[in-house]
Amino acid sequence: EMLGRPFTDFQPSDITTRDLRQFKRVLEGKPLTGYETTHISMSGNEIHLLVNSSPVYDSDGKIVGAQGTAIDITDRKRAELDRLRLATAVEQAAESIVITDTEGTIEYVNPAFEKTTGFTREEALGRNPHILKSGKHDRGFYRRLWEVVLSGEVWMGHFVNKKKDGTLFTE
Repeated sequence: EMLGRPFTDFQPSDITTRDLRQFKRVLEGKPLTGYETTHISMSGNEIHLLVNSSPVYDSDGKIVGAQGTAIDITDRKRAELDRLRLATAVEQAAESIVITDTEGTIEYVNPAFEKTTGFTREEALGRNPHILKSGKHDRGFYRRLWEVVLSGEVWMGHFVNKKKDGTLFTE
């Protein structure tokens, strides 16, 4: 359906002035690489495209057209948005969130952790959660917790932990 027809026949009706400016630049001899744009597909859905385009020259070096690719990156953009929403939720959660590696080294804490424990993010990162250890739980308690987590399951329970200032708290 596309062969022999001009590219403009396939441009969406919602093409932006910015997009037209970019494509004009290609026809002036400036390649377009990694250009992201959004359009409405023929089915009416919003799609995100990654566009690369370059001028086509004739044997005399005159620009006679353009060639290019448009890759549908809609799924990637949705995944990025989902990750952003999740990160925002974690950052704004009222509950302390701590992420460790499998050895127990703290890799991330959210602002609620800092508020609750008195430890800053910088003080916690790279350390072990035992900085919060209150002495109220035996080794078996922690061993069971890590067995559950390392098996891929979700551990749920309560800790009595110690803040930076020595005050005990339950979470």
